[in-house]
Amino acid sequence: TDLEGLARVAAESPRQIANAHTIFNVVNTALFIWFVKPLAMLMDVLVPERPMTKSKQVHPKYLDAALLETPELALDRARLELNRLGQYALLMVKDALTTVCTGNEDDLEELAEMDDNVDTLYGAIVTYLGQLSQMDLLSQNSHQLSRYMTIANHLENIGDMVETNLVEAGSE
Repeated sequence: TDLEGLARVAAESPRQIANAHTIFNVVNTALFIWFVKPLAMLMDVLVPERPMTKSKQVHPKYLDAALLETPELALDRARLELNRLGQYALLMVKDALTTVCTGNEDDLEELAEMDDNVDTLYGAIVTYLGQLSQMDLLSQNSHQLSRYMTIANHLENIGDMVETNLVEAGSE
């Protein structure tokens, strides 16, 4: 270039700063790669992982009152929530066998909490479907709503049967 003195320094400084910054970051990354595993182990010691709890109070995840005006979307959201309800009921059934064979009082309490979760989701789904039934529905949507209501009832009954039978087994 034809620049000299301060004009040349002013023109080349931004490029030199960018190059230095890039080199600095590449070198830091290359050095840091060797310390990733020791730092991860240090973090595990400093911040131990909390044990995951199976049961915690659940709330509906997919039900949205704004979608009630569009029955097809509302039914799809109810289907997603029914899937969650089914997963909780299935987990209860799976844990019931272990609780019967080797469980203790805490395991019974945990199953009771899981049943509370099933009841919570069931109540939310039935309320949502009840609100949806007040809308103008096509015949196919009405039939789907009826099927979803039946499925919700069956899943809630499964949760109640598991809990009732375990409580009876625990009192013997």
